[in-house]
Amino acid sequence: MSEVKVGERKGFVIMYDPGGKDFHLQNSDGDEVGSGKTQDDMEKVADKLSKLKFQFPVLAFNVSGGRVEEGKVTSLNVDERTIWFVGPVRGYGSGRSKRRLRHRDVFEKTEHNVALVGEIGMLRAKIKNMEEDISTMIGQFDKPMNSKYFGLTDDYRY
Repeated sequence: MSEVKVGERKGFVIMYDPGGKDFHLQNSDGDEVGSGKTQDDMEKVADKLSKLKFQFPVLAFNVSGGRVEEGKVTSLNVDERTIWFVGPVRGYGSGRSKRRLRHRDVFEKTEHNVALVGEIGMLRAKIKNMEEDISTMIGQFDKPMNSKYFGLTDDYRY
């Protein structure tokens, strides 16, 4: 069974799921930002979210696996303590990922963090140049110890 709209509160839509017998709160983008057993629970969540001092989307960086991706946080689910981060689309999919707040891998796009991203970019460029220099140096080795070095032919007979 599909969810049924049962109300609105402070810009949020309250939906009822007859199959799961629970309620869900959606933001204006249709993202689930809360869930509970009663419509009153969802109205309280809507009241709480409407009082937050920031507005979505929030520009942000996702720092994970040695990568820094710029994107935005589009919603918060107060029950799950998760946020939706929307970053660059890679391959297939939407570029959206649900991030747990406890992981501490999404950071607001502040002047300080933008400066860090710039420094990281410069360090990555230095690393790339160093790797190229290393490859060039490896290509300069002389006197390879191959068959010719030992006076053997390349005809391998065992």
